[in-house]
Amino acid sequence: MTNICLPQRINLAIMAFFGFTCEYMMRNLLSIAITQIVQKQYDTSQSIMGEVCPADNETLSNDIDNELGGRGTYDWSEAVQGVILSSFYWGYIITHIPGGILVEKLGGKITFLFGIAATSILTFLTPASITYGGSTFLIINRVIMGLSQGFIYAAVFGLLAAWIPLRERTTLGVFVLSGMQLGSILSTYLSGVLLKHIDSWAWSFYIYSIIGLIWCVAFMFFCSKDPESNKFITEEEKNYLRKEIGILERDTNLPPTPFKAIITSLPVWAVIISQTGMDFSFYVMTTDLPKYFSDVMRLDVEKNGLYSSLPQVLNFFTAMGFGLVSDYCINKKLLSVRNTRRFFTTTGTFGLAICFIMASYSGCDRLQAMIFFSLASGFAGLDNSRINSMDLSPNYTPTITAIVNTCGSIMGILAPMAVGLLTPNSTILEWRVVFWLAFGILISTGIFYFISADGKVQPWNDPNTRRNYTNGVENGYAQKSDSSNHELKDNFIKNF
Repeated sequence: MTNICLPQRINLAIMAFFGFTCEYMMRNLLSIAITQIVQKQYDTSQSIMGEVCPADNETLSNDIDNELGGRGTYDWSEAVQGVILSSFYWGYIITHIPGGILVEKLGGKITFLFGIAATSILTFLTPASITYGGSTFLIINRVIMGLSQGFIYAAVFGLLAAWIPLRERTTLGVFVLSGMQLGSILSTYLSGVLLKHIDSWAWSFYIYSIIGLIWCVAFMFFCSKDPESNKFITEEEKNYLRKEIGILERDTNLPPTPFKAIITSLPVWAVIISQTGMDFSFYVMTTDLPKYFSDVMRLDVEKNGLYSSLPQVLNFFTAMGFGLVSDYCINKKLLSVRNTRRFFTTTGTFGLAICFIMASYSGCDRLQAMIFFSLASGFAGLDNSRINSMDLSPNYTPTITAIVNTCGSIMGILAPMAVGLLTPNSTILEWRVVFWLAFGILISTGIFYFISADGKVQPWNDPNTRRNYTNGVENGYAQKSDSSNHELKDNFIKNF
């Protein structure tokens, strides 16, 4: 019924939103489940020195007195846990660029569907991997899961480029990406509830995998790779998309991907560098924050899930709200595309960096730490740099997205490993070093983006025709925009 009542581009955005939700539920589940899988060893002398907080409740305090911080049975060190949590990204970075090329040839639907289906099956198999193979089989499972998810970003951005006009791009693009936050929220809060009230931690993996498979069935039936092949779309919506985008069928006869032009493009590097900084903080927040609340703040698993999810809740709403504000600034010509992207991205980056540091100096004040982490995640919701790849080259958005995410995913490897190496005793002082490291990365990458970002379609987007962009934005869909109206403003504040 939803598909009949809603425009199909909105339906696609909703399905992609829930696809990201499923992906991140399954990807991040291990981050909080590992606090129950692994046997914790606490050195109570650290608590006397003020470097580790006292237990949050009597049950957890008794566990600590018995030298067990939970129900876990696997004796994995912090370094081993860092390797386990980073192993997903070993596979994840490999398939981004091949996935981008494949999306340009096959379209986004089949690759998106494959990524979620494979992730669902591997999530279902995770408990068996741990039971029969320990950390080794778990690492193998996570690497393969990463390989299967490497296609997803390119697939989604390929679908959005084929379906979404410029005037709706930020709002719907940010909405779709907000599925990551909802997935992170569910994978922490809901997982905390399940892990506390169900005897076996394995059930969380089974439940999430079933949800993923249900999404696969719905997406396969309702969605298509482009407007022309969609069986539910109305003529009215087709006419609207023809006016705003141009032809409704994805051009699969593009020349070879201009890798040299893409790799040597400063605006592309602005997106890459910005996302590298944002991704480092993102992976610290989603992958390691549950460990911080468990090992340093010493919360029980249910409260840990609540505290770890609240930052993502604020990020969800700020991303949606400022996505609308960004589109308003562009459509009302208050700012050019370039300056809209720069203003929101750098404001979010600097705000995130400052809140990280404030959280690290909250000591054992759990509420204060949670507030600053939430504000940090809220500032991250202002980020426009990921959407910026669609501005630069609608034809090669999948490839650019693949390159950006390949580079950003390196942070998915480095962040958990850095946390594992820098926090061997899980003390406040050790974790403070992690947050200062994130601060330095965010400030430097934010400055680079502000200087180097652009908002116009690049000439190499259409290598054959070398179209004239002075009268508006053209691309492989003949998409039009009002970017030329922003030229004077760009020139006026280009050095601002």
